[in-house]
Amino acid sequence: MRRLAVAFIFALGFCSAAFSVDLATEPVFEPVVPSAAGYDWSGLYYGLQAGGGWGDNEAFEIDTPAGTINDGPLPYDSDGFVGGAHIGYNMQSGSMVYGIEADAEFSDISGTWVWPTTSNYLTKDIEWLASVRGRLGFAADRFLIYGTGGLAIGGVDMEAVEVAIPFSISGDEVAFGYTVGGGVEIGISESWTFGAEYRYTDLEDTEHNGVIFVGPFTYPHSNEFHAVRGRITYRPGRR
Repeated sequence: MRRLAVAFIFALGFCSAAFSVDLATEPVFEPVVPSAAGYDWSGLYYGLQAGGGWGDNEAFEIDTPAGTINDGPLPYDSDGFVGGAHIGYNMQSGSMVYGIEADAEFSDISGTWVWPTTSNYLTKDIEWLASVRGRLGFAADRFLIYGTGGLAIGGVDMEAVEVAIPFSISGDEVAFGYTVGGGVEIGISESWTFGAEYRYTDLEDTEHNGVIFVGPFTYPHSNEFHAVRGRITYRPGRR
């Protein structure tokens, strides 16, 4: 019994000493810091886009030997479908997102000028488009707003038609120019984003020529248009 009492007193003294040490040391609480990591916009991406384009264009009828304007400006509206695929690469520093993107598209942006007295007409059709552009934007987690601009290329088909004979001359040309605009994207998952984009494109003037309408004429056309596209983009390697 005496040994049990001694052991009890010793244990009681040890617990008391340990409790005293704990009281002398102030507890340290580590704050819980939420993760600062947001949506990751960096890396390779590719996807599809589709939309429509429209523009106010004009043509001229130029007397080829003399180089003088025979008729014009001849204004006409252009509109039609655009759609294709895009691929790009983003880098991200904080909320700033920057990178490069390329796209290739089928296009049906076309317009016609008709001479009211004869029903003879000129037509133009932008049949395909491509661009290589830089992008710079600001990200707020899954929301990205950006500007974009760079080189634009397009394939343009033109025709002049004399109805009464009938007879026509045609030509096609690859035109270079620039495209600028901006858009928004929303990350709907780690791998997929939806977006919308507006761009203004100005391709260089294109022309075709030949003997028609009682003379050898050249017909230059302007190639400016606006376009709005919807986009769906996949980012590989995400979960």
